[in-house]
Amino acid sequence: YPSNLFGPGFQVFDRCSKFRIASITGEEPGPKILPDSEYPPWLFELDLRPPRPLEDLDPEKDGWLYWRALRIRQIEQNRRIEKLKTRFLHLQNSPSMKKFSKF
Repeated sequence: YPSNLFGPGFQVFDRCSKFRIASITGEEPGPKILPDSEYPPWLFELDLRPPRPLEDLDPEKDGWLYWRALRIRQIEQNRRIEKLKTRFLHLQNSPSMKKFSKF
């Protein structure tokens, strides 16, 4: 590959694989910033705010955002429960735990 293929600041390292690695050096300037008229209009309409918590979402109003947030919360809760189930597994048959057993 020619060195100017990716613009200034990029170096292309050819490895014996199907991937090309491009790294940006800190000495040269980055990509040139164009005026706003050169970019597509949908770029300025993107919602870049952080995702809202589940408590602030409404299933009727927000639709799939609510259900996705709910599913993520369920998965996280199940992971915490599974972690707690195996956390003290090594103590179940311990002699020190027998004195606390009432049954």
